[in-house]
Amino acid sequence: MPELDETPGGLPAAAELLRVAYQPQLAGGEAVLCDFSAPFRLHAVRVADAARSGSVAGGSSVAAAGPAPPAELMLLTIPAEVHDDVELLAEARRWVEQPAAGGAPPTGGPPEPSQMTSLQAAQICWAPGRIAVVAPAERLTAVRNAVLEVAYFEHELREIERQLGADWPALEADIPQAFAADERTLARRRTLRERFERVMLLRARLARITPFLLAPHVYPPTLASQIGERFRERTRVHQRIECLREQLEVFERVYEMCGQRASDFVLTRSSNTLEWVIIILLLAQILLSLFDMLPAVAT
Repeated sequence: MPELDETPGGLPAAAELLRVAYQPQLAGGEAVLCDFSAPFRLHAVRVADAARSGSVAGGSSVAAAGPAPPAELMLLTIPAEVHDDVELLAEARRWVEQPAAGGAPPTGGPPEPSQMTSLQAAQICWAPGRIAVVAPAERLTAVRNAVLEVAYFEHELREIERQLGADWPALEADIPQAFAADERTLARRRTLRERFERVMLLRARLARITPFLLAPHVYPPTLASQIGERFRERTRVHQRIECLREQLEVFERVYEMCGQRASDFVLTRSSNTLEWVIIILLLAQILLSLFDMLPAVAT
């Protein structure tokens, strides 16, 4: 079985393996595959392999000009006039489902099963981090650009789910501090603030991509819009967004309560300290008055 960054055998000579990264700014010289519209201003660029570049099937070796950004997506494009070639689709699917070098999938955990989508003479086989596109040469660029866009937003949604899932143990440990605060809470106040900030950043990140994930159907439909609609249906985007919103509300409420309890504890402690200071001053004043009265009592 070939490694993840090797072209599977038995493909047309024009088949190409693209290592894609998403960059907000271009430093110059990058091979831009497609540009995102506002407000994202992202660029999907091809990451040059240090060992080779150009057509994967060609095999020419060119050294990279410098350190390349990490690839966020592996995209295999296969021009083919016969889109329902069983052997070709099976080979593409095997490449998508194979583990990365070393046996670990790029997303961590067990490899996820791939899904196949057929649309307007184009076949798209995809799994997290790996996509294979089989389409006629004249439609390959349009399909590729549409896939790059929807893959980015699905990747962002998956990352929010991953980060939020990793924070659940910390949330469960912090729930008691949402009821009452003590000195230990003050010692962990900075940690609680950082976790609250992380939750708000995740909420902002979700709110930013939601308009694109829940985009209404386009009429008349285009190939790009249909690909986006099909991906959203297959990946259950609507349900996942609703679940994330509910989970983020739980996180936000718990850490707001933690912050409120910590603030109340600080205010109460300051108020108690001030009251003791006043009591001590009053006692001191009473003692001084008694000392002033002693000579008069003695006479």
